[in-house]
Amino acid sequence: MRHLHTTLRQFMRIPMGGSCALLMAALQEQFRAHQRAEWLAENKVSIEAINQWVDENGSFSDFQRSF
Repeated sequence: MRHLHTTLRQFMRIPMGGSCALLMAALQEQFRAHQRAEWLAENKVSIEAINQWVDENGSFSDFQRSF
């Protein structure tokens, strides 16, 4: 992951004209999507554990709900 991040940062430093703005926006969005997917994969077990705990015990703030 660090290699991809470094590569994108280096790429972003290259001067570009206005015609490349659309390409840069698309690349940034793909990079963010990759980061989100990687984070979710890395934290999947923890997220599932928390969700299971909430299913069994309720949310820590359930007592504050009025509905």
